[in-house]
Amino acid sequence: MDLNLLNNQFFDKVFQSFNIEEVQKQFIDYFKSIFFNQKIKFIGFFKFFKKKKKFILTFPGESDFQVDCKIKELLEKAYDEKEIINKEDYLVIPLVFLNKCIGIILIQFLENIKNIPVELNLIIKILSLIYYTVNIYNIAIKDSLTKVYNKRFFEYKIEELKENELENNLSFSIIIFDIDHFKHYNDKYGHLTGDMILKVVSKKVGEIVDKISDAFLARYGGEEFIIFLKDKGKAEAIEIAEKIRKTIENTKIETQEYFWRLTISVGVASYPEDGKIDEILNKADIALYVSKKKGRNRTTAYEKDFDPYTSN
Repeated sequence: MDLNLLNNQFFDKVFQSFNIEEVQKQFIDYFKSIFFNQKIKFIGFFKFFKKKKKFILTFPGESDFQVDCKIKELLEKAYDEKEIINKEDYLVIPLVFLNKCIGIILIQFLENIKNIPVELNLIIKILSLIYYTVNIYNIAIKDSLTKVYNKRFFEYKIEELKENELENNLSFSIIIFDIDHFKHYNDKYGHLTGDMILKVVSKKVGEIVDKISDAFLARYGGEEFIIFLKDKGKAEAIEIAEKIRKTIENTKIETQEYFWRLTISVGVASYPEDGKIDEILNKADIALYVSKKKGRNRTTAYEKDFDPYTSN
């Protein structure tokens, strides 16, 4: 077993993304590497969800692996005792930080593993600290309801860009949108319905944004969202904005009692075309205001002669 595989490449992959699923994948790949001379039948990352009162396989997300009574017992024992369980052909490794089990890696071998090196305990402590740090980081930068990035993360990225404003060929676009008549849905049908609408919209938009390189979606506040598009000019940003607007327009949201077809109003602005870096959000917001004033459910790109209070 080679325990010296926590190299710079491993840390780069983990800390460049700070993505929970990517970190789980790196952990799984790491254990595959250190047990390269053993035949592994299955390896996965589990978390215990208190509300559901059960262990859920979080990586790989889609698997035909069945949690039978024996495996459930092993997971429960590792979770409760916070110690490595080595039983027959199973190795169950709890990640523990501040005396709390924050995840469990379960490995099933094709043959029994008799001797586990004591060095593995140190490795697990390092991985536990890494996983805890990534979780805390995600709590700080993600919106708790929609799970997309939050206003703090967006503002941090803008400040980061301002430091590089003098770089050659630096360009980006911002799309800002909000859900039309959201207050009506919230007031008439209740906050749970409002929350459900926010989740559906952010999920639909996120599926589009995730396919765009160097782009991210953030909830800026209330029903307002921002999309950051690095190296995208205004024409391309408008095309993306329209794709998103039409996707939401064609999305049917249903509950047991009601269904709605939502719409969004969208504003677009680009750097350096529309001003300095810290002006672009305001320019996109002005374009959004124009979209709403012109009847909503439309995309408007910022123009220099815009006066949102008099635009028709």
